[in-house]
Amino acid sequence: MDSLITQLKKFFRLLLSKRYRRECHYSNLLQHSLYFDAKWYLSEYPDIARAGVKAEEHYIRSGYREGRLPGPLFDEEFYLSQIPTPIKREIPPVIHYELHGRHYGIEPERKLNANIWWKSLKEPSVPEKEEQIIDRLSSRGVTIVIPIFNGAQFVKKCLDSVCQLKGAFEVIIIDDCSDEIEISDLLRGYSNFNNISVLRNSENLGFTKTVNRGVKEASGNDIIILNSDTIVPKALIINLKYAAYSDERIGTVTPLSNSAGPFSIPTEYVSANPNKLTRLLSQGIHLAPIDVPTGHGFCMYIKSSVFVSAGYFDEEAFPRGYGEENDLCFKAKLIGWRNVVDPCTFVYHEGAKSFKKEKLSLVETGITKLNERYEGYNAHIQKGFSSKSYLFMKKRVSTLIDNFESLESQSRPRILYIIATEDGGTAKTNNDLMKSIQDRYETFLLKSNSRRISLYVVTGKEEVHLQTFYLKSPITPFPHNSCEYDNLLLHMLHLWSIELVHIRQIAWHSLSIVKKALQLGIPTIYSIHDFYPICPSVKLLDNHDNYCGGMCTAGLGMCNIELWPKEHFTNLKHCEIKKWRQMFNTMLTHVHSIITTSEFAKYVTIKNLPVALDKPFHVIPHGRDFTNFASSSQRPREGENIRLLMLGTIVRSKGSNFILPILEKFPNFEIHLLGKLEGCDITHPRYYEYGNYKRDELSLEIAKIKPSWGLLLSIWPETWCHTLTEMWASGIPVVAFDNGAVKERICANKCGVLVKSSDLDDLFKVLGEVTKVTFWQEYANNVMQWQNHEGAKQNLKEMSYQYTEVYDQIMR
Repeated sequence: MDSLITQLKKFFRLLLSKRYRRECHYSNLLQHSLYFDAKWYLSEYPDIARAGVKAEEHYIRSGYREGRLPGPLFDEEFYLSQIPTPIKREIPPVIHYELHGRHYGIEPERKLNANIWWKSLKEPSVPEKEEQIIDRLSSRGVTIVIPIFNGAQFVKKCLDSVCQLKGAFEVIIIDDCSDEIEISDLLRGYSNFNNISVLRNSENLGFTKTVNRGVKEASGNDIIILNSDTIVPKALIINLKYAAYSDERIGTVTPLSNSAGPFSIPTEYVSANPNKLTRLLSQGIHLAPIDVPTGHGFCMYIKSSVFVSAGYFDEEAFPRGYGEENDLCFKAKLIGWRNVVDPCTFVYHEGAKSFKKEKLSLVETGITKLNERYEGYNAHIQKGFSSKSYLFMKKRVSTLIDNFESLESQSRPRILYIIATEDGGTAKTNNDLMKSIQDRYETFLLKSNSRRISLYVVTGKEEVHLQTFYLKSPITPFPHNSCEYDNLLLHMLHLWSIELVHIRQIAWHSLSIVKKALQLGIPTIYSIHDFYPICPSVKLLDNHDNYCGGMCTAGLGMCNIELWPKEHFTNLKHCEIKKWRQMFNTMLTHVHSIITTSEFAKYVTIKNLPVALDKPFHVIPHGRDFTNFASSSQRPREGENIRLLMLGTIVRSKGSNFILPILEKFPNFEIHLLGKLEGCDITHPRYYEYGNYKRDELSLEIAKIKPSWGLLLSIWPETWCHTLTEMWASGIPVVAFDNGAVKERICANKCGVLVKSSDLDDLFKVLGEVTKVTFWQEYANNVMQWQNHEGAKQNLKEMSYQYTEVYDQIMR
């Protein structure tokens, strides 16, 4: 009994203790803070999620001391830089902000200077049933039915624009017995297209019967009825189809136009360029499809199930057109279908070229019949096209069009870049690329850590957060795809009007997105920056750190897996690697183009992934802009130590095992590491480690060290090697192992000495020569030549030019 009482006393003392009360107070603050994101915290630090610890509890007790951040919006380094005196150790920085910083107006994040023209016009949204939308998009075919009667000059413009449409579709052209000779000659040329069928009525049947013939020929596909005097935007099918399947009750979708009755909008500047206006509308206004009483037959998407439930167009009542689409829409509406307008799509319409003077009488006759069939028809029309939602849409559209001249230059094609890791050369080069092409494209960035997907728009150097989603189930290396991820990303692609996807790193993303993006008519480029598609070891090193080239070496053992926890693999070598290659071969069949940085990387990729042979495969070297080149390499001097420079994070695969042997063999050598060692510790009087460096300050740091030579001792064949470029930019010749892009580049420029890969004796032999002044001078001179020629030429402008050539070709 006494023991129980003692325990209870301890318990109540704990409850009343200062520390416990403080933690409770802090936890309450975090739960109500905009800058602590528990979901983000557990996603960013999966070890905490696996331990089953609450995010708030972990952050308060130890997380902030371990350098863990509270959420993506709180810029801890920036916040602390504004505080004149250090905060107490027991107060987490985000708590300090909630307790004190907010009151004194201290900023928790850097203010963005980004000027995004559409930011105030468009709010992101995710439909509740996006999974169903994607399933329906992929399962339903589309046939465009184009009835033709004369007007060859308009027909050619129409068909040329149809041939440029994105996505999968079929076309049925029906010549309703035109009497212009030019029509038959014109249509003969289009009959050679695989997805175009050209039919001819033996006698003139009239518009409605001709359209019905096309619908019946379409074999159950959804239909787009299209007048032959229209010019359509490339995104027509995707936009209308997505609108149609945003709600299962939507039966018809009509776009906006310059000449389509109530669907008309003033377009004096851009009437003949539907691509430009559709892009502007898609990027600047994203309203959900808006209900209308009827569609318009100049261009109307109709689900196949509407014809099943409501029947075909009425051939008897409306044989020449003008009223047949209104009749069908009203019949469909009476049985539960919705008719909507898509405010993001514009189709140019010449207007009544086939009927000319007959138009007025046809319209009057059609309206009379509609009023006879549907009580209060005119009132329904007037009410529907004067609703608040419709007039609001027209007002927003008019605002964009009124400012078209000023907005057109800002409404650029959009590219989505996909990356995994945020550190390293790939991420930095990707930022360089995005920054250097923003005069021509609007750049978006997608990041994933296998659990969290975050989307940003990048303007200048600033990343502006748009959306974040958390997957219910994380992506794993097998099968390396996720339906949940695919559905979310496909919705993002449509919502943000992305026109091209460029995958820079696909680890932690779903492989199947490449195939899925094609359902929206969006092509994909895949970049090879390492050998991840060949093997999850990334560097093609076996369990003994021997380079395998993609061909598994003899024996068993677990190769060094990067980016994924090893527990996801049981027998990669000789076994699971076959499944891995098959996954990436399948993925690559759906990409449009592949880009890498060196001929060696291209060769290794094709050797291991044969499907790459069938793709346009471009080699584009990385470009860099340097304020100026330096000459920081110091001539070896007799009686002085030789300084050797290493850059970056040095692990076993980057040659960390060679540092001590070099220092022990050569008593007059010093090794200076601008960066850090990982996986081992080295203590030696002639070894200097400076920690991570800022990219913009690297040349100044190198100049302080004054090395004679650089060391690049990667035992894997790098695909480019940014540190090689940085050393040469500082005027430093290098000693490097003869593999991969490093070998390729040194052989081309003679700016360094090659050593047999991983051969310590050969390395010692070469290092024995580097102290000679004449030996050093030859290579130092070559580095100067590189700076004056290739180094100056292969800048960001040149790199971006090569990339934009590829982008433009694909988009055309």
